Amino acid sequence: MNRYILITAVFLFAFALDAVAQTPKQVSVQLRTWVRNTPPYGITLTWQRQPDVKTGKYTILRKSATDIEYQGYDEVPFSDTAYTDNDVLPGVAYEYCVFASIPVQNATAPTFGYVASGINVPTQPFKGNVLLVVDATLAPALSTEVGTLKDDLLREGWNVTIAQAPRTPLFTPNAVVATKQIIRDWYGDLGKDTSRGWVFLIGRIAVPYSGMFNNGGAITPPDGHTPDHRGAWAADVFYSYMNSDADWTDKLTDTAASRPETRNRPGDGKYDNAIIPDFIQLRIGRVDMFNMGKFYTVKKQGSDVIDSLASEIALIKNYLKRNHEYRTGALQTKRRGLIDDNFGGYGEQFARSAWMNYSVLLGAENIKEADWMTTLDTADYEWAYGCGGGTYTSAGGVGTSDDFARKNLRNVFSMLFGSYFGDWDNANNFLRAPLASPTPSLINCWAGRPIWYFHGLAMGETMGDAFLRSVNTPDRFNRTFGFYFVHNALHGDPTLRMNYGTVPPPTNLTVEQKRDTKGSFVELNWQRPVSDTTAYFVYKRINGVTTALTQRAIKETTFRDDVIQEADVTYIVRSAGYINSLTGIYQDISTPLEQTRRITSVEENTGADMQIAVEPNPLRSTSRVRFQLQEPTPVRMEITSLRGERVYETPATVLDAGDHSFMWNGSTMAKTRVASGIYTVTLHCGTKIVTTKLIVE
Repeated sequence: MNRYILITAVFLFAFALDAVAQTPKQVSVQLRTWVRNTPPYGITLTWQRQPDVKTGKYTILRKSATDIEYQGYDEVPFSDTAYTDNDVLPGVAYEYCVFASIPVQNATAPTFGYVASGINVPTQPFKGNVLLVVDATLAPALSTEVGTLKDDLLREGWNVTIAQAPRTPLFTPNAVVATKQIIRDWYGDLGKDTSRGWVFLIGRIAVPYSGMFNNGGAITPPDGHTPDHRGAWAADVFYSYMNSDADWTDKLTDTAASRPETRNRPGDGKYDNAIIPDFIQLRIGRVDMFNMGKFYTVKKQGSDVIDSLASEIALIKNYLKRNHEYRTGALQTKRRGLIDDNFGGYGEQFARSAWMNYSVLLGAENIKEADWMTTLDTADYEWAYGCGGGTYTSAGGVGTSDDFARKNLRNVFSMLFGSYFGDWDNANNFLRAPLASPTPSLINCWAGRPIWYFHGLAMGETMGDAFLRSVNTPDRFNRTFGFYFVHNALHGDPTLRMNYGTVPPPTNLTVEQKRDTKGSFVELNWQRPVSDTTAYFVYKRINGVTTALTQRAIKETTFRDDVIQEADVTYIVRSAGYINSLTGIYQDISTPLEQTRRITSVEENTGADMQIAVEPNPLRSTSRVRFQLQEPTPVRMEITSLRGERVYETPATVLDAGDHSFMWNGSTMAKTRVASGIYTVTLHCGTKIVTTKLIVE
């Protein structure tokens, strides 16, 4: 992907805008959406009229959530403040962009707004797949908190894997490679589900570095400070990139930077790329409290000396505690957004990251322009944005890392922007400060170069989804300087959402093993919650592995599982209910209702007078399943894995009395070889069921 010319043009255009006195609010279309969820279906976009604008038009762009690029859709005059799309279908997620060129003081400024919407958009049985990569040195001390996070994620419907990576205080190329391999191995195990991967780095996981070159030429660093802040910046996006690592080169020299850590030399393990070689695949976030000494308070036993490692552990514990409280409703803030903009109309109007997102997440009426520190010290806001001239530990007009260490500020999701601190791997860094502070803060990002797009959170998306959209930035997004750059990073848990616990779970789940003429089965029954929901997902968990028995939500309050395996089986049911957000209606799932039952392959007395034999056992090429019938009987054979998956089955056939056998060569119904392991062979002979075990080598 050759992006150099486009990015250079955006950079020059951004600085040409300095002379234009528009403000971020003026060039942000603040959208709100209303949906009609009965025929004829419709989605209505509304926005505030731009003052003093009398001519021109708004262009409406649309795409489905699964498409990459927007398409031109319709146009309306500037005098309009609403647009209704009647060509919509229930169950489809849409994204809209409303674009215009607004005349401001004899110049023209590009103006954008974005919104995600849909009518009764369905969900999937699992939220996604998340890999928790924990600092191996801190892992024992964090075991309780990481265990709580895993439990929270499982209750929410995630597939969770925990891995440990070496603690890496200083940049170490081999540790970066080893950590990337951990992520690659997990990603490879996702199979067809690779589009739904989240990675959460906890602790001092190796920090990759990359930049600032593209096609062999040096690029101005994202904060514009050249040459002193040129070179390689911290680049967690390297871990998100699942194409070939050969796309990242290490051949060039850039040693002009004033900070030694960012100087780049051939073969030093710091990559040359300023721009991501192609789109990234994984949503990634990090909580790293290393080298944040201003926030350290734990002293060594019997001493006045600060214990750095213990303090770092305490800060991460505090973060994970807040994370749990937010997910479970114990930590709440008012749905409103603060904007502390100390750049105003400069350059790319950096604060539009707040104006555009807040209108769809919180409502335009819930946005306030005020000072960050004095406001958040006395009032709570869910979101806060601040920008100003920066250092590694401050943003002018916003505050300093010392402020975050001293004050108990009251916001959960942050966006900060200013020079230098976007390069975040340094002592007491301002971008990491909110997460290290005693505040409720759980998320932060360097939002200004480029703009960040959080609008999907209104329809149930995660912070990681916003990261992926903001980094990949398809065509027709407002591309400001820094898009596609390697410095883009999300600080905090990428699985976090804005809405939790809004769908009540079902009640009174019963699990009974039964049999009929078709054989043995498990029947589940449950009751609807007091607040009725429309549908349900059903799962089962065997040996710690959870599989979805329904890929789409079902409306019935009963379910039959015909795949029987002798094991302790946990059956799980979740309600699937619809959430009315500011921009649309989407489906979410409840916490689980669970019941564990010992399931037996042979029911009492059903096969006492029958015996089966398998030879040879273990199976190497082909085995014969022998049995005897006393009278003509319909018979079928099925073979299941230890996870309860049916891998092979014969059709039911009426056989005469006498000796019989079935042959099996270790292949599935699709004629692929099964993996080595233990399998259950079950014969359904009329009302009798008999089983035995078969080893496949």
